[in-house]
Order: sequence, then C-alpha cells, then structure tokens
Amino acid sequence: MNILIQRHLFKRTTFEIRNNFLHFHSKGIANSIEYDILYEEISDKVIYETKMEDFPKVTTVIVVIGLIIGIAKKDTEAITFASTLLLLVLWILFATRKRTASIVLYDNRVLIINLKKPNPEEVKRFVDNLQLKIKEFLKSKYGTIDRDLPLDPQLNNYTWLKNRNIIDDAEFNDLKNKLLRLESDNKIGFN
Repeated sequence: MNILIQRHLFKRTTFEIRNNFLHFHSKGIANSIEYDILYEEISDKVIYETKMEDFPKVTTVIVVIGLIIGIAKKDTEAITFASTLLLLVLWILFATRKRTASIVLYDNRVLIINLKKPNPEEVKRFVDNLQLKIKEFLKSKYGTIDRDLPLDPQLNNYTWLKNRNIIDDAEFNDLKNKLLRLESDNKIGFN
C-alpha cells in the first residue's frame, strides 16, 4: 500500500510513498498545501494516541455533579434530566475522540495521520510500509561499499545508519570489516 487517502467533510489529504520521499497533499475548499518529505528527515518513531476534547470532559464533570445533587435532594426530574444529559455528553465525548498516528520528523515537526480514515488497520499497514520503504531506501543509499569514495565518509554513513536503527550492530560490523579489508587490499606502496 503506497497511497493513503483520508477524507473529512470538504478536505482530502493524500500521503504517497515514492522512491526517495513521502509526498503529502492536503486540499480543502479554499486552500491547498503540497510538499515532499525526504526519507532522511523521517525518524522511526511513531506515536499512536487517542485524545479527547476538553469541553465534553468538563461538561461530564458538571453533569455528574448535578446528578449527585439531584440524587441527594431526591428530585426525580433533576435525576432524569441529568442522566439523559450525562448519556448525551458521554456519547459526544466518545464520538469526538481523535485517534492519530504521529510520525516524528528530525526537524521537530510531526506528521499527523488520522487513524480512523479509512480505518485503523489500513493506516497501520501504510505506516509500517512507509517505515520499511525508508529503511530499504536508506540502507541501499548509505549502506553500500564504494571503492572510489574515501574510507571516513563511508564509515560515517554506516554509523549514521546504525544510530537511526536502519542497521543493527552485526550489519554495521560486517559493513565496516568489508570496507576495512577492501581498503587494506587496495593499498599501494612498499610493505
């Protein structure tokens, strides 16, 4: 799954996994924004969370207090009214909760994806696919051995990949050892 399309009222947001970047496009009735995020800018940190609006929470507390007062005074009209209102507010509280997947970028921005649109499983598959594509791309770009490049920049690339959790310690040591062997085999001069 390389494209995730999310619609909400008059707004359409598209996330598209491309060769070396994530393409983002959001279009509403009166505005539109579109940009690309390079894979080097996207971290492997994804935060899944559920948030509820503050207004329904505060209203729930007030209604519960009203219900307690109605029970204490044995006022059946107040109890009925407060109970009905409480059910309504609880329904609003549940209906307005926001479930998101936040992808952290290295420049301290966050890319927020709505988990409900189209559905949580599809969004999670998309995020997993994005993370896999990022690892594959970065590993192929920075985790190769090039005879024509100096040793230090290549070792820096391997260290960077290891620090980003693209490669593990074993892969890092394997790449480093291959590079060092290649470097020692290519030495010219007197021994």
